[in-house]
Amino acid sequence: MTTALATPFQVASADTRAIAALIVKHKTEKVPLVTYDAITAMLGYDARSVKGRARTQTARRIVRRENRIILRAVANRGYEIVPDSGKTAISKSYLSRAHSAAREGMKTLGATEFAGLDNAQKTEFNAALSQLGVVSELSAAKATTKIRAKVAETQLALPVAQTLAAFTNGNSSAAT
Repeated sequence: MTTALATPFQVASADTRAIAALIVKHKTEKVPLVTYDAITAMLGYDARSVKGRARTQTARRIVRRENRIILRAVANRGYEIVPDSGKTAISKSYLSRAHSAAREGMKTLGATEFAGLDNAQKTEFNAALSQLGVVSELSAAKATTKIRAKVAETQLALPVAQTLAAFTNGNSSAAT
């Protein structure tokens, strides 16, 4: 007897699709702001409620994937549609968060009594420390400067291997 496989994703609710359509409609406006009031009026319930936020977050993911629209929350007003020129700045904030998270992970590992670990745990410890070190190094402000200089030569995104090579040619504090 065979069973039908579940779909790999959930179907978006009508409310979520309506919010996504509202966001897309606002993209071409002079001031691309989708207000909480507009979402609330369309939904019939508060956009800032748990249900309203959940539907809006799903709609944000949909428009990012399907329409390449990025939204930035504007306190007490709604969501601003970020122009292409502002998307780089937003994405760079993730580098700062990744750097901080990696450093915190390394501090957590630093509080570990290594001698008390068995061999399998020591392997996991060292693997995690190595990965966190790479993330920390590549997400640091110094790394941005190095990568920017290499990218400026070609005006193209560097393949991963070339990005890593920029740090293994004696230019990285991790390599010394």
